[in-house]
Amino acid sequence: MTSSDEIAELTVSFNDSVQCIAQQHAELIRFKAVLEHSQDAVGIHSIDGTPIYVNPACLALCGYTSLEQMAAETFFQHIHAEDQRRVEQEFGPSCRAVIGR
Repeated sequence: MTSSDEIAELTVSFNDSVQCIAQQHAELIRFKAVLEHSQDAVGIHSIDGTPIYVNPACLALCGYTSLEQMAAETFFQHIHAEDQRRVEQEFGPSCRAVIGR
């Protein structure tokens, strides 16, 4: 294989990678738009319950105006006492220390 062939192969590979990244970025933008405009509360939290992302519906439902306000508490602190056992079973040991079981 000549150096020209190697450069051509690298160029094709690079262009394919750029196209793949652009497609993934476009999908991410569409996904975020769906979340932002959903009437359902959607949140993503770390394993210890710290919120990482919440959509506007989630903020409104929980009575907050920003993620920073919500981050003062964990996701698990918003779970009704009657539901905590079921949530613990769903999320496993990661939430036991947070909800005190």
